[in-house]
Amino acid sequence: EVFARRHVLVHASSLADQQYVDHLPGLLPKPALGELLRCDADYVTEALDLLHGLGSVLGIVWLTHFIGDYPGVADIAADLVFEALRAKRWLEARSIAEVALAASLPDHSHHELRVNLWMARRELGDQDWDQMRAEIAHWEPPGDQPQFKVAQAALLHDEARVIAELEAYRKTTGRHVPAMATWPLLADYLVRSPRVRSLLQGNTAGRATGIRQRSRRPRRK
Repeated sequence: EVFARRHVLVHASSLADQQYVDHLPGLLPKPALGELLRCDADYVTEALDLLHGLGSVLGIVWLTHFIGDYPGVADIAADLVFEALRAKRWLEARSIAEVALAASLPDHSHHELRVNLWMARRELGDQDWDQMRAEIAHWEPPGDQPQFKVAQAALLHDEARVIAELEAYRKTTGRHVPAMATWPLLADYLVRSPRVRSLLQGNTAGRATGIRQRSRRPRRK
């Protein structure tokens, strides 16, 4: 739509023509022929976000093509997916995660990418929920990374378990629970659950990347 509208702005005096209407995705409302297409601040912001997402997806496709399953690609993808989820760009998050996971080694689980892919798919509603719920419920989070138990509970909309896992995480690891306040998975709980909000209160200046609580892998020289 962005590229089609650009053609109209440059070549058709910003008036919708048949070529523009024919190129619109099926889910978008069709303007009348000759209708003035406005490009206000909201549209420009949305278009820039869309182009940013397209560039991110293409970048991950390019990286996986040329350097394949190098773990650094998954790190880059995880950051991009996290930012897309925070901005509620679900399709962008799903696309990046799927490309990165498809190129990963079969013996590496990449839990953070998998969790955030589940969230994107859940928010898009693009799969039967009962099937995806069973898939999430049967997933075994790594025992040495208890934050994934919090993530699993949040994916399943299990508020009582989210609270229990947050409390257990604090007790068993000694780490600050507020670091999780930036998780897109917990954003809804911050609004509607006083107990989760109280557990996550505190200094959140330290950026939490997705659900990762580990150091970066060394870059290949």
